[in-house]
Amino acid sequence: MTSTTDTIFPEPDAIVVVPFYCEARFAPALQRDGAELLRRLTATRSDTEASYAPPFKSTDGDKDAWKVPEWANPDDLPAARWLLSDLPTNQRRVLARLIAAGEPGTTTGTALGFAGYSTETSAAPVFKAIGGRFRRVGLMPLWRGGDQTATGQTLPVPDGPARDLFVEVLRTEHPELAAELGL
Repeated sequence: MTSTTDTIFPEPDAIVVVPFYCEARFAPALQRDGAELLRRLTATRSDTEASYAPPFKSTDGDKDAWKVPEWANPDDLPAARWLLSDLPTNQRRVLARLIAAGEPGTTTGTALGFAGYSTETSAAPVFKAIGGRFRRVGLMPLWRGGDQTATGQTLPVPDGPARDLFVEVLRTEHPELAAELGL
């Protein structure tokens, strides 16, 4: 077998076959995540968007994510694109499920289940990780707290410019996910 250090690749834009072996149960996720990675690697952006970096590190920013400014469409488009692309696939699916539910909201359990988390998964660390991305860009999370139900807390995403901005980014940057959610 040839090692990766011995492999000689053709021109950078040439199409190559990259064989990858895994257990069958992991194949759908590998194909989905691999396609997402390739899409992100080949995406074209304006110089401003390509160079966007969040203003804060994960440990910086306001500790209360609801005390930071709200999103202002379309000025915050690069931040929204960065946030959605920086999230791991399962966390992006959680956030997208909340966005798709909109004002009525959906429960944390429903959102986690949609993203493939087991029923034993606690919502707190997942939402803390997603909320951390919002803190990094210095803008308020999209969801608001709601009633507690048998399947978790209901988290509505109010209609308005912030939700509209994220719906548009999902449609343009993650069209398969947007279509799956009917956005």
